Amino acid sequence: MPGAGRQLAATTLRFVLLLTLLLVASVSMTQFTLANLGLLRPAAVTCAGMVPTDDRRVTWDPTDCVELQAVTPPWWVIPAASLLLLGAAAVLFAVLPHWKARRGRVLPLAAVDREGQVGRMIAELVVQTGLRHAPTVLVDPTALSAGAVVFGRTGRPRLCLHGGLLARMRTEPHAVRAVLLHELGHIDNRDVTLTYATVALWRSFVVVALVPFVATHLHLIVRFPFTPGAVPTHRNLLAAALLVTLVYLSRSDLLRTREFHADLAAARWGADLRGWSAASPVRVGRGRRLLAGFGGLWRIHPDWESRRRVLADPGMLSRIPALAMFLTGAALILVDAQLFWIDPSAVASAAGSAVAPAVASVAAVALLATGVISSLVWQAVLPAWQAGRGGPRGLRAGLWLGLGMLVTEFVSGRVAIWEWLPQQPLLLVLLLLAGVAVTWWITQCCYLWASAWPGRSLRPVRWIVFITGFVAIVGWMTWWRGPGVVLAHGIPLPRSNIALIFAPGGLEPGQLLPYEAVLPAYVTIVWLTSMMVLEAVPLSQIAVAVSWAIPLAAWLVRPRPAPNAGLASVPGPGAEVVVTPAPAMPPRPVPLPRFRRLVLPALAGALLCWAAVATTMAVMHLALPVIGTRAQIFVNAYQGWVTFALLGAAALSASVASTLAGRYQLVAAVIAGQLTVLGGSVGVLALVAIDGCVGPLTLFHTSCGWQPGQAWTAWRGLLGGILVLSLIAAIPAAGLVAGARAVTARWRRDRPAAVHVPGWARMVVRRAFVTVVISTAMTLTIARGASAPTSGGTAARPGPSGSAPPTGGVAPTAGPTGSPDSPRLKAIEVSAWISRGGGSLTTRFFDVYGKFAVAISDLKTRKPGANGKVEVDEARIRPLCASIETIAAEAARYAAVPDAQAQTSWRSFVEYATRAGRDCSRSFETGDSQPFVTSIADLQLAYTHLAAVGQRFTDIRKAGGG
Repeated sequence: MPGAGRQLAATTLRFVLLLTLLLVASVSMTQFTLANLGLLRPAAVTCAGMVPTDDRRVTWDPTDCVELQAVTPPWWVIPAASLLLLGAAAVLFAVLPHWKARRGRVLPLAAVDREGQVGRMIAELVVQTGLRHAPTVLVDPTALSAGAVVFGRTGRPRLCLHGGLLARMRTEPHAVRAVLLHELGHIDNRDVTLTYATVALWRSFVVVALVPFVATHLHLIVRFPFTPGAVPTHRNLLAAALLVTLVYLSRSDLLRTREFHADLAAARWGADLRGWSAASPVRVGRGRRLLAGFGGLWRIHPDWESRRRVLADPGMLSRIPALAMFLTGAALILVDAQLFWIDPSAVASAAGSAVAPAVASVAAVALLATGVISSLVWQAVLPAWQAGRGGPRGLRAGLWLGLGMLVTEFVSGRVAIWEWLPQQPLLLVLLLLAGVAVTWWITQCCYLWASAWPGRSLRPVRWIVFITGFVAIVGWMTWWRGPGVVLAHGIPLPRSNIALIFAPGGLEPGQLLPYEAVLPAYVTIVWLTSMMVLEAVPLSQIAVAVSWAIPLAAWLVRPRPAPNAGLASVPGPGAEVVVTPAPAMPPRPVPLPRFRRLVLPALAGALLCWAAVATTMAVMHLALPVIGTRAQIFVNAYQGWVTFALLGAAALSASVASTLAGRYQLVAAVIAGQLTVLGGSVGVLALVAIDGCVGPLTLFHTSCGWQPGQAWTAWRGLLGGILVLSLIAAIPAAGLVAGARAVTARWRRDRPAAVHVPGWARMVVRRAFVTVVISTAMTLTIARGASAPTSGGTAARPGPSGSAPPTGGVAPTAGPTGSPDSPRLKAIEVSAWISRGGGSLTTRFFDVYGKFAVAISDLKTRKPGANGKVEVDEARIRPLCASIETIAAEAARYAAVPDAQAQTSWRSFVEYATRAGRDCSRSFETGDSQPFVTSIADLQLAYTHLAAVGQRFTDIRKAGGG
């Protein structure tokens, strides 16, 4: 049965969630109210090239938008709004007990209980319960209900008895005793202070934030009911409604939970439960139960049927609550979205870059989320583990966590500024999947370390799980607030652009040699990793390493023999011990799987990868020699085969290990997949380093030699992305295995739990193996970081003809006239420019350019006719010329780029694209081939300048912390 300590932890977690939601809501609403009163220029409405003016005109100039609205709020707004709410709540908290205990409303108990019967009962109950602080007893004679209430503070509680309760003293003393024990349970659980702090915070929030915000919003809606700029206004109102709903639900959940725990405390002290209600439970249908359950979410006092269920099964309070997980996901996004608009340049000078403040803000949010999630999971896992029964898997709780993130991100306005949905709405589903994956993983880590830890106290492993979960959430949120938000605004990099780099001749089946068949899939992988910027996210490699190295360390702890096994003989080292559950100390319900069930699939996967790479090299050796453009395609094809060999072997070993691991499907899949990639990478590096020494496997060198430096230079760029992709691939692999196990559970026999106790020799070998593996992983990670290019430069990306766009890190320049010089604001301006149509124009041009380049490549393969000239396929190329001309005309009319340097390249792009489209079309009209040749050169220059725009956007986003 839950005790006071667990109850205090449960209510404290809920209070922290409530306080976080209240602070975020108060800050957001106060900013908006001050902005619309003219006291503060808003940052929530960002530059998107469209601003409603006083006379309801619409301007499409991003410079005006920046000048009018997109100004970063002063630093003092957040602390000022927070102090305003907390100060008002503190005053109300101090005044409220005195107001409730004022003369004329309540009387001292002695004035009503002249015989002292009630006073003696209360004194006896205080002694019986062992309370440190006896309450001051008051009576409200006007209250006719047979109840009571505790108010004030935990150190100075006041117990107010209703007049109707005293009237039952003579006829039903057992009922009065039950009510009094319930109220004393609140004091013993130390929730009185949190309760009235909750009440004070809610009432202060309504007065200082909610009412002014609603009044200001109604004014805006009346003033601009149908203007294009009304979408952000309406979304802000929807976001405010969601915030108020979340705050109210969080408040109700906290107050409702304390009632359950007070009931349990009273029952533990021997209260007659019949005294709380004379009503008897009535059976109702499923529909009415669901409706009653939904209505119960809004109640601050649970209904009697819910209280009976909790008293009958106290373990219900140990389950992972769906509402708390939803609120945690919502708080995670709300706080991050609020910090997202803070200009990182203000603290970048102290941190050294704009990336460090972004990571610091994410870390602050992740501390709260990780603490709540890990505490709720441990609260559910420990009772199940101690009772020797199956507990929660974390999937359903993770679904609620992800749903909270998804709903809140939708209304936050961060992924869509001027529309309701982002340009890539399916990307929001990643929030749902991330919530499931993170919670599932944390739950399995809790079971894993609870079963492996030999000590009596689980506090060290609680910290282990907390740290690993914290790193995972920081890695995820850093990616989402940067590349994730940018991708939601549109896909800036078309796949055709990557295809032109890796396969200039095209990706059609007839244009590829047999060993080049991997290029279409490889181009897709490179395109996805380039768009998602998986490797460039801070802490991504640390999060990947933590995801498998920390759980793997659980197998370094030598397990204890099962207690009370009841065996006649003592087993030798390495023997299987069949555990018979004992009533006094039940065995661990799910022991750790055998270590070899993780290692053997990984070793088999690494060997499979080596064999696949060696076979690939032998087959590609037969295609030598290659010259011209085929030489680079040959290298790209080799990298593609190696990448898929590693990913395929990792996915296969992850599936096998997950199948053999029992409950720990996700942990086993991640560990086996990462070990496979590391083992396979060592083999690939060795094969490349000795290239030229084995004749049938020679690809790049004509002489034999040991060249590890060249091998590492060629391989380090791929390793980071493959590690992240293998981690991502392990999650669906484990999900499929878990789904299959759930489907076949009814036909599968449960075997008795078996604890394998390895001998000391095996433990030494195991620890040496894990040490070598982790050291290798750390060495590779450090080597990659040491040899990676600095943030000030960017590797060149060759175009279809071998040209490279301008590269290198360029310091941000001043924006357009009137625009604040802010890296964060500049990044927001660029994202808005892309989402309003710039990204669509860029994508369309790259698509047409790719088709044009393929058509020109096909012309080079044709034989000249009788006149010595190559005939141009007019039906294929002329529509492309018209498309280029149309795109150039639309680009010329589109809003200027909100960056001087990018705008220069954009103007050059428009100029060359206009000439290319015009000359190309004119060549078909006049039959003159010279304009067609000129258009090809102009089109190449247009591509180069547009690529420079994209590179400049990348630099701006990096400087802005995204």
